[in-house]
This record gives sequence, C-alpha cells and structure tokens, in this order.
Amino acid sequence: MNNYPEFSPQGYEIISELGHNFTGGRVTYLANKLTTKQKVVIKQFQFAQLDSNWAEYQAHEQEIKLLQHLNHPGIPRYLDSFQTEAGFCMVQEYKNAQSLASISRNWKPQEIKQIALSVLEILIYLQAQKPSVIHRDIKPENILIDEENKIYLVDFGFARSGGGEVAVSSVVKGSMGFMPPEQLFNRELTLASDLYGLGATLICLLTGTKSADIGSLVDANYQIHFRHLIPPQERGWLNWLEKMVEPNTNERYQSAKTAFTALVKINVNQLPKVRLSSNSIDLTAGEFREKVAATVTITNPIPNTILSGKWEVAPHPSDPPHTPYDHSWISFDTHKFEGNQVECKIIADTSKLLAEKTYQRQIILHTNSEPETHTINIQVETASQPKPQKMHYWSIGLLCASYPILSLLVINLGWLNSVPELSLRWFVVPITIILVFPALDTTINATATHKDVNELGSVLGVLLGGIFGLFFSSLTILLFSIGNSDLKIFLTTLIVLGGLLLGSEAGNYPSKKDNNLRDNEGGKGSIGNFVAVRLSFLIFQIFVIILDFVFLGLSCLFKSVVFQQIKRGIPGQNAANVTLLSAGVSLSLGIWLVVIYQFGQFLLNTPAKIQVSFYLIVGLIWGFASLVVMLYLLVNQAIIQPRKVNKLIAEYHQNEEQLIKP
Repeated sequence: MNNYPEFSPQGYEIISELGHNFTGGRVTYLANKLTTKQKVVIKQFQFAQLDSNWAEYQAHEQEIKLLQHLNHPGIPRYLDSFQTEAGFCMVQEYKNAQSLASISRNWKPQEIKQIALSVLEILIYLQAQKPSVIHRDIKPENILIDEENKIYLVDFGFARSGGGEVAVSSVVKGSMGFMPPEQLFNRELTLASDLYGLGATLICLLTGTKSADIGSLVDANYQIHFRHLIPPQERGWLNWLEKMVEPNTNERYQSAKTAFTALVKINVNQLPKVRLSSNSIDLTAGEFREKVAATVTITNPIPNTILSGKWEVAPHPSDPPHTPYDHSWISFDTHKFEGNQVECKIIADTSKLLAEKTYQRQIILHTNSEPETHTINIQVETASQPKPQKMHYWSIGLLCASYPILSLLVINLGWLNSVPELSLRWFVVPITIILVFPALDTTINATATHKDVNELGSVLGVLLGGIFGLFFSSLTILLFSIGNSDLKIFLTTLIVLGGLLLGSEAGNYPSKKDNNLRDNEGGKGSIGNFVAVRLSFLIFQIFVIILDFVFLGLSCLFKSVVFQQIKRGIPGQNAANVTLLSAGVSLSLGIWLVVIYQFGQFLLNTPAKIQVSFYLIVGLIWGFASLVVMLYLLVNQAIIQPRKVNKLIAEYHQNEEQLIKP
C-alpha cells in the first residue's frame, strides 16, 4: 500500500514517484489522466510543509507562466494545474527519458556533440522569444535523453524572461558549478549565460565527473580545467568547450546560435595527423661552445582539425635528471604549440658538452593525433677545442706606425705646400667622398660578380687612392707649371677621383672567398687585369703602373702580418680583420697628423680666416672620429677577443670533468 496523494477528483491517478525535494516541499509523480489514460508528470508543491516557503511557490507559478507560452518538441508541454489541500500541482507532458545525471556510462565525443547541438537548438528557440527566456539552471539533472537519443530540457522554475540586473537582495538561484559568474554575483544576465551551464554539463559527460564534483575542476577565477582528465581529442572541439565556459561573458559565445554554428563545423571524431619535415636532425658546431639549432616544420593535413603538441627530451643515462620542460643542454624555442603548420627550433648548447665528440639523443613530440607520440633522432657534433691565441703585436705595431711615418714624410718634404690654395681643400674633399664611394663600389661589385667583396679592404684602398691622387695631382701641377686655377681644380679632381677608383679596386685584391685567403698568383692576375684595363686611359697610365707596384707591396705587407697571426693560433678571418684594422688605424693617424699640420699652418699664416675653413673643421672631426672607431675595433679584435678565447679554454679544462659525456 502506498501513501500517494489522491488526485482522482482532479482527473489523475498516480502511478509512481519520480523524485522529490523535501527541503523545498516538491514531489514529482508519474500519473495517468483518467479520461485518456495518457501518462503525465505531476509536480506537487507542498507549500503547507513546515520547511517550504512562498519563494518556491512563486518559482512554480513563474514556471507555469513561461511554459504556457512555449511550444517546442524539446520542452515537455504544460497541460494543466490545480490546487489541493496540501499545496499546488502542475501537470506536464510525460517523456519516457532519463536525466543525464542518472546515466552512468562513458560518453563518446560524437554523442556529447549531438547532445550539445540538441540543447543548443532548444536554447536558440528560447532566445528567440520576445523577450528572450533564460533558463538559469542548465545541468545534467535537467537534461533528459530517451532511447532514441532525443533531448529534452526540463525544470523552468528558475527561468526568467529577459536579462537585466537582479536585485541585490534576491536569492541566487541556480546550481553551484553550473552558474556563470554573472549569475553567481547577481549581475546582468545575457544570452551567453545559459551557455556556461551547458558547457559545464558537457564537461561532466566528457570527463565522467558527477554534478556534485564539478567544483573540483573550477579554479579561483571560475575557470574550468578538464584537459588533464581526457585522452587526446580534436583541438577545435576542446577549444569550443573552453569558450563555452569562459568566466568572462565577452569571451564566451554570445548566443546559442553562434555556439551552434561553430560546433556544427567541428568533426569531433577526426584527429589531426602529424607530418614532420624530418625524422632526424644532424647538428654540427662550427665554433667552440656555441649554440647550434635546427628547425623542424610540423604540419597537419587533416581539414577541420587543429593540431596541438609539446616537446620532451627522452631520458639518457649520460644526461642529468630533468623534467619534460627543462633539459640540461637541449631546448626548444616553443615548448608547446597549437596550429596546423608550425616551425619549431631545436637548440643544442654545446658549452655543456665535451669538445670533438658526437652526441646522440631522442626528442619526443606529444600531440593530440594518432599516434600520440613521435620520435626524432638528434645527433650533435661538437667543435674542436681552439688553440690558445697570442697576437704577434710587433708586426701589428709596425703596420700601425707605417702611415704616420708616411704622413710625416709628406709634411717634411713639403708635398702639401706645393699648391697652397688647394692643398687642404683637396686633402679633405677625397676624405668626404670616400664616405659614400666605397659602399657604392662594394655593392656594385658584389651584385655584379656574386662573389665576396672585401669591404674593409675597399675602404682602405679608397683612402690610399685619395692620398696618392692628391700627391700626384700636386706633382703634375708643379712639373707642368700649370697656373690656371680652373685647370688646377680640374686636374686635381680628375686625378683624385681616379685614385679613389683605383684604390677601391685594389683594396678588393686581398679579399677572401669562403673565408680563405687567395693565393699570390691569383692576386697578381687580378692586378694584372686591372692594370691592363687602365692602360687604355693615357692620363692614368704612368700613375697606374706606379700604383700597381705600390699595391703589390702593400698586399705582401698585409699578407705577411696575417700569416704571422695565423702562426700564433689566430683564425684566418680574425687575422685578416686585425691586419686591415691596423692599416685603418695607421691611415687615420696619418691623416690626423696631416690635418694637425695644416691647422698649425693656418694659425701661423692666416689666423683671420681660420673660422671660415669648412674643410679644416671636417678634416679635424672626421680624422678624430675615424681614429677612435678604428682603435676601438682594433683593440677588440687584437686584445679582447683573444683573451676571451683563452679564458674559454681555461674554463673548459677546469670544468671538463663536470661536462656531459656522450
């Protein structure tokens, strides 16, 4: 015998109890309508119970008002309502379905997607009402599913028509863990509010989390974390779920319609596929203790999927213990990534390794694809230990002193005084021109020949060409007693520019290709060709022949200094740089001496005009600046860099026992 209430006067016979909430004074029954034998659901609100309250009664009254205006196959229809001595009853259409909370099973992603689409269709209908209807209590208990996988949304007791702000004094209505932050704090509700509860419900199904335990997945910022509880799945599907439960309303899908449209395009059953640009990496260090790197391109050819992954270095007995995120000598520019075409740089720090050794390791790529892991073999060859470096400072000092000595000779022999009105002007003009000319000439040569061009040699050659051009122009004017000022300027300009051109080309003579010095015969051939071409210009032929021998001598001098450094362990490229910088310092110092001499001449002879001498000012500034720059570069190359190398060698021997073995 049962204690079911008697509803026959109202035309209903109770079959069984479906559920109850004694605290709220609510009981749900399955009943038959006596006249039609149709099964119905009767929700009884027992407001006469001691613990019940009128707020609950108002919720039922509000639910009735809403249901009377709703007509959707996913919402059980309102049929009737009546009062009893114990309370108030509402009659609804019966659906032979179970709540998602009552079903214990492993839901497949495709099944969860179909549930999501069905609920979203119901929400689209509710949001299309005028005003929109917000359910406010979407959770597994309020979503039913029948044997044909049809979905029904029930319990509209907390539903509201329209959004708007809720009074501060109002009681928060909803279920903890399924309410969005704006509902929890009685803020304005929007069309996005119900999406949070639906997203949390779907996460419960995906992770097997019970409704009462959903709070364990929510952090202090109301963000739900669930990826660690599930196997690899389609990235777009997981992104969609995360966007559904974004705490910030603006970051969530703005309506059920936009969420539905985004989900339809996602194939939750299809996993990405990994294609690697290479299954092995070979790295060779060109310098001692340098970092070497290689780039691996990862692509996913499967449409409508998003690949995500993370890197890990496989354990090796010779390596110190490490975590997946921190390896002792192998690192990644991007440890985690997401995308369908990603370039990842793998970096090996050979400063932790022994010199002249080969290391073989494996790096593992974990992805949301099938298979989940992909292995890449990596081989690293370390560079040999450099030889201790000791510069041949005697030859460098001799080279640095050569041009100042030449400048002193120029001053003492009176070459600059041979044409007083032109000497300083045409000494500084070539200096100004060479600031632009070497760059243009070097670029043209490099573009035309597709060969390496010695930029520094070109600059020095132009400097020399300018000085020799000035000397020969003065000599020509004196020898041929040219008195016309215009003719003097013309000849001086012509010869100085010729010297610049010849100097630039000659400066390229000791240039290197593939970091190797050319042999002497190749250099002579180049100068021979250059002389043959210039012989066609009668005005230059005498000076060119003289310059040819001068440049041959300079070339031999440069090479001698270079080889002296190489014998002492200095790499060929560095030795060449030091030699050319030494020549540059020498040249700058020589020019500075000449300018200082001219400055003294102005003070002695024409003190009234010194303030208007633009060329003198330019010469002073340029000479000092070039000297400082050249000195800085030379000290860095000849002193600081060798000391750094020697320090590295000492540190290597000191820590050799602690370095990682192959």
